[in-house]
Amino acid sequence: MKKNITLFLFMLVALVSFQMRADMWIIGAISPDGWDPSKGVAMTTTDNDVYTVDIDVTVTGNQYFGLTSKLGANKNDWSTILPYRYGGNKLVPFDTETVLTQNTDLSPYCNFAEAGTYTFTFKVSTKTLKVTKKSSIELPIFNGTIYVSKVSTGNIWAWDNDGNYAQNEWPGDDITTLPTKSVNGTEYYYLTYTHNSTSPGLIFNDGTNQTANITPEDGKVYTYSGGSTYAVSDPSGDTPDPGNNVYILGSLNGGVWSAYQGIPMTFDSEAKVYTASVEATGNEAGYNYFSFTTKLAAPTDTANQGWDAIGEYRFGSVALDDFPITGALLGTEIEVSEPGTAVAFKIPRGTYQFELNMATRKLIITGEMNEVVETGELYVIGEVNSNGWAANVGVKMNKISDNEFQATVACDGVNEGYNFFSFTKKLGENENDWDAIAAYRFGANTEEPFFITEEHFGNAVGLGPQGSTSAYKIAEGEYVLTVNLESSMLIVTLPTTPVIPGDINGDGIVNVSDVTELVNVILATAEKNDACDVNADGTITVSDVTALVNLIIQ
Repeated sequence: MKKNITLFLFMLVALVSFQMRADMWIIGAISPDGWDPSKGVAMTTTDNDVYTVDIDVTVTGNQYFGLTSKLGANKNDWSTILPYRYGGNKLVPFDTETVLTQNTDLSPYCNFAEAGTYTFTFKVSTKTLKVTKKSSIELPIFNGTIYVSKVSTGNIWAWDNDGNYAQNEWPGDDITTLPTKSVNGTEYYYLTYTHNSTSPGLIFNDGTNQTANITPEDGKVYTYSGGSTYAVSDPSGDTPDPGNNVYILGSLNGGVWSAYQGIPMTFDSEAKVYTASVEATGNEAGYNYFSFTTKLAAPTDTANQGWDAIGEYRFGSVALDDFPITGALLGTEIEVSEPGTAVAFKIPRGTYQFELNMATRKLIITGEMNEVVETGELYVIGEVNSNGWAANVGVKMNKISDNEFQATVACDGVNEGYNFFSFTKKLGENENDWDAIAAYRFGANTEEPFFITEEHFGNAVGLGPQGSTSAYKIAEGEYVLTVNLESSMLIVTLPTTPVIPGDINGDGIVNVSDVTELVNVILATAEKNDACDVNADGTITVSDVTALVNLIIQ
């Protein structure tokens, strides 16, 4: 008897624990993890309808956030959680129930006049959110002094979310109007600031472009080079030189990936650009990878082989994955990211000249590119015709013109009713031979898989650059894929059943029953179709009956 009671109590506790599971989260600016769809502040519930959570909000002003009943697989997995998100581009007043919208990427916001602990209550059945203030939070007061190198020119704007401390209007104070102070034998401009915010910031600007928000470090020296370029150092007798502080990292010019070495770019003080001549010898797939940094690691920086020391100075592509440089991009402006990122560019074999404008964050590459050899073939790879993702398996497309290929594929819905596929001009020798075909692969021109729906059938959708690993997503079914390499377009259509002249009833056989059906069509007691015009004269008359009879008795 005691055993049964113990088992019952255990199941009751388990049931209560299940009822209190958190299956609603708050993501966004007020979450410690920020805008990350794979993380959030878990809300609690006792009835799976009303969810609550207390959040310490330390950043004042308009703060945007959202709610979701499902988290994504990673920090970029927005598409997965979209149907589960609740939001709307609207202000949520305090102590008032506000109706949110489901399946939207628009975010509501609250205007937090002061820091504090706020209670968020969400009712699923009515989709209403109520925010109430629970208690105030007294933020710590920060005091500090930052120094600016005398070689810097432009404006400085020191601020937090409650006010500006260098000047109350943009663009801030002219750096050269700041007071000066000698530290360790070197004279610097300096700025002393006081604030009571957890998110203070510094911004340098040259009147046109600016840096991102910089968290000030007390006692540090800032060297501003214009645009978004700056450096941070300790006060010393050395004056930083902004003229040659950009390096190319990576495997160009026979180099290797190292935080201690890079190709120094030459600063053109008149054109305000950094330049370098490089050679890409290519790996097995025919490519080299590179990014940039405004600082190289010192031999004493041994943490993570020096990469930790230069992490905040590195920058590269604004894409989420390695960005391929194609022939079409030569001579055009390519956007580069702000410092603090490490996404690389990939470029085919060739000899190039780099011109980098740090003020506009634009890179121009010119030179001679050794394009990947064309194979004259095209394959559909991925989850089509019961194939899996293998480098050596694909559906060979029929070549219908110099730049146009076509194939009919079947999708079995292996991924919850959907299939994914892309293209390659070359297959590998084995299923894992991805490096060998990397230069020949391509798919959608979007970072996430491009979802082809009925509205796209018969309409051209874009192809991504050769060398990318993007894919298309499509529902279960049979499709005709037509690829035009010249226009970089894919057209998806449904297969058509060929018309058999004289097969009026559509049973695949031409016989006497078709004569009866054709007579009914002429008498307007049956609907006509393309098979009725047996003699192909453009009209349906008794002469078509005669032609059909002759066709049957042949």
